[in-house]
Amino acid sequence: MTFTVGETVIASFTNNPYATMTQGFNQAQLAPKLRLEAEAGDLACDGELFFPTVEPEAMSTAPLTLRNEGNDPLLISALELSGAAVFSLESAPTEALVIPVGGYYELNLSFTPEQVADYTGMLRIEHTDVDAGPCALTLVASAVYADVPALPLPALLLLTFSLLGLSLRSIRSL
Repeated sequence: MTFTVGETVIASFTNNPYATMTQGFNQAQLAPKLRLEAEAGDLACDGELFFPTVEPEAMSTAPLTLRNEGNDPLLISALELSGAAVFSLESAPTEALVIPVGGYYELNLSFTPEQVADYTGMLRIEHTDVDAGPCALTLVASAVYADVPALPLPALLLLTFSLLGLSLRSIRSL
């Protein structure tokens, strides 16, 4: 069955379920769609990826999933780390990566600080999702020493007195 307006074919239908309409309608555009997922949820291409806080010389990790939610394979052509040298990619592919439709790739990023400080870095992801453009994720992490528990005041006073060689009797006599 064919519908026409004047001499222009608007739509053409067939009983063949595998036939496609090629006139009068736009074909579905094939395109990959990159989705970034972290433990805290989805990330925007210009978002921030936070690492758990650790002590100096310890390591924390932040997994990042690259997911293709489009209808065409997604090409990841480059993964580049910049900024503080305390960040690294543990599972970086050695060549361009193709993520199939509905597929994903798990990146494992690590943070290993040498001293107490706040750190930032950048992970740049070059890909073929034209709607998202290149991704530039800011990596955010901190290194701190674990808190030393505070002594209650009576214990602190007793410790101070004992260090000074004083006793309760000698204090009463003062």
